[in-house]
Amino acid sequence: MKSRKRTVLTLTHHMGEEEFKEKKKMVRNKEMEELKSYSIV
Repeated sequence: MKSRKRTVLTLTHHMGEEEFKEKKKMVRNKEMEELKSYSIV
C-alpha cells in the first residue's frame, strides 16, 4: 500500500516537473517578447 502510494507520488511529481519546465519556457519566451517590445520603445 505504502510503496504503491510512493510510485504514484513520484509519477505525478515527474509529470509536474515536465509541466513546470514547459511553463518556465513559456514564461521565458513571454519575458523575452516583452523585453524586445520595451527595447523598441
